[in-house]
Amino acid sequence: MSRCQTLTSFWNAMATSVITKEKSDGGKRESMALSWNPAGFFSILDSRYGNFEDMIQRMDEVEGGIAKMATGYEYFGTHVESDNTFVMREWAPGAQEMWLMGDFNSWNKHQHAFKKLDFGRWEIRLAPTSSGECPVPHMSRIKLVIKSPSGEIVDRLDPWATYVLPTPEHVFNHHFWNPPSDQVYKAKAPRPSRPKSLRVYECHVGISSWEGKVNTYKDFAQNVLPRVKKLGYNAIQVSPDIDKNREVSD
Repeated sequence: MSRCQTLTSFWNAMATSVITKEKSDGGKRESMALSWNPAGFFSILDSRYGNFEDMIQRMDEVEGGIAKMATGYEYFGTHVESDNTFVMREWAPGAQEMWLMGDFNSWNKHQHAFKKLDFGRWEIRLAPTSSGECPVPHMSRIKLVIKSPSGEIVDRLDPWATYVLPTPEHVFNHHFWNPPSDQVYKAKAPRPSRPKSLRVYECHVGISSWEGKVNTYKDFAQNVLPRVKKLGYNAIQVSPDIDKNREVSD
């Protein structure tokens, strides 16, 4: 079905839909037909739907599809290769230069530079130590140093960070997560089968408690998830802990 056919079918259905409303006194429910002309909105929605189709096409051509693009965490962020080489990749098309600093190099801002790749991507590779270990220790702090288009040097957390902890001053630090193999979490339950259709519940773990506290993942699993399931949802979208620089959403 073409874009125009899809939108026409949608608007025809909307134009002939029925709204059911309940009287304020709790009396008998009554229905009324919705009568309106959607022609004035067609061009706007057609343009927006066209932008959506163009973006999907670009994802297919450049990234190999929306499903592959959704797994960007497998490419961006911090990774350790089989020989303990440390690899970090970022997408920063506006950056002039980029470096990595942290506990591993005594917070030297310009000692370890990223290499600029195509499409706004940056990469840094650090060889293993003389003893064959990863050069960035597990749980050590790291931070990006970026030269902006204006030439300003700014420090930033990695948006792909997997472990972030606050300080007593409420400053958040990225701790590189690379535990020994015997400490890596292993799933205790089998992966759920894929449902025929998704009903996604977007959740903010930290503000999910009715008690007005910063909630924990354990409390969320025990007291919130059962209610989400009871409502008929079969998938959740967990919002990130860090949404913006020095700002926590959960």
